[in-house]
Amino acid sequence: MNTPSLKTLLAAGLLACGLSTAASAQSTYVFSSFDTTDTADIGFIGGVMAVNGDINADGVLLRLSGLHGTYSYALGAGENDVDVTAVDAMVGYQTFRDGLRLSGYIGVEHRDSDLALVDPNNPTQGDEVGAKVQLELATTAGTPLYLSLIGSYSTAFDTYWTRGRVGYDFGGFVIGPELMALGDEGFDQIRYGGFVDIQIPGMRNVAIGLSGGGVDSDSSSTDPAFRSEDDAYAHIAVAIGF
Repeated sequence: MNTPSLKTLLAAGLLACGLSTAASAQSTYVFSSFDTTDTADIGFIGGVMAVNGDINADGVLLRLSGLHGTYSYALGAGENDVDVTAVDAMVGYQTFRDGLRLSGYIGVEHRDSDLALVDPNNPTQGDEVGAKVQLELATTAGTPLYLSLIGSYSTAFDTYWTRGRVGYDFGGFVIGPELMALGDEGFDQIRYGGFVDIQIPGMRNVAIGLSGGGVDSDSSSTDPAFRSEDDAYAHIAVAIGF
């Protein structure tokens, strides 16, 4: 049985990293990442398991992930700090065809947003449970061209996250540009930058990813100070397969 290539697991929702070919088939990978901008710090953790025991073959997938972090925005003459937590559980299916990997998930998500200061104009405060879907399409091993498209949507606060990447696979690492769009009922954001995903030398089941670039945000808040912000982002991720 084959094991996951770097590009295969990059496409599997690791957000910034993947896994290389190892000596035996792998059924599960776990991943963790940290994302930061001038106004937000978010940590993310999750895992995916192939029910048939082979993450590199057609079959049913089980996915569990969560995030926790903080963000701040201008409110009156000061700032409002917000704690954000989200947890999702999904079931999916993946298939490999003609050098491409296509996967889809469906499940449920719970999101919670706690504001330090009362703000009736913030539409995403409190907690909400909703349905969540995610689609992924990416190239697999066998070509130096790397292409990855990922998108998710949750009815909890109408939260969405999409990312497109095009890169070149040098055998031990992948590098290229990325474009992202994300948001919810309170904001919409575009990110444009670059990424590099690296297999750790001597550690075949571990990979790291780095990305960064510019941010263009637009908020639906009635507060003019929060309505639009330009920023930068940095992202680091680690993935382990077993």
